[in-house]
Amino acid sequence: MKKYFTNISVSILLLFILSLVFALIFTLLSHNGVISTSLNETLIMITSFITFFLFGLLFGKKSQKKGLLNGIVLAGIYGLVLLMYYLLENKTWDLNTTIINISRMLLIVIGSVIGVNLNKKLEQ
Repeated sequence: MKKYFTNISVSILLLFILSLVFALIFTLLSHNGVISTSLNETLIMITSFITFFLFGLLFGKKSQKKGLLNGIVLAGIYGLVLLMYYLLENKTWDLNTTIINISRMLLIVIGSVIGVNLNKKLEQ
């Protein structure tokens, strides 16, 4: 159980650091006029999808078993954090937000399954 929480913590820390670095880079580029604001939003969206996939992949690779279950657990944790954020900040929730967040959850699950299977193929 301790290994499970350690894996989740390392994966979440990596997700947070990668998200922060990419957001900082794109914001600086947008602020200096290198890229437009709409391109900045698009790049942040694309990198968030890649980062969430890598989040699931890393966790699946570290856990080495039960990729689908672990991916669903991680997606559930993400959903709970997202729900708390939207409730505490009184943000509006629309169809676009729902589609984006469900896509991120699916990428976590897919990444976790691929991470477990990738680990098994490397062992053979």
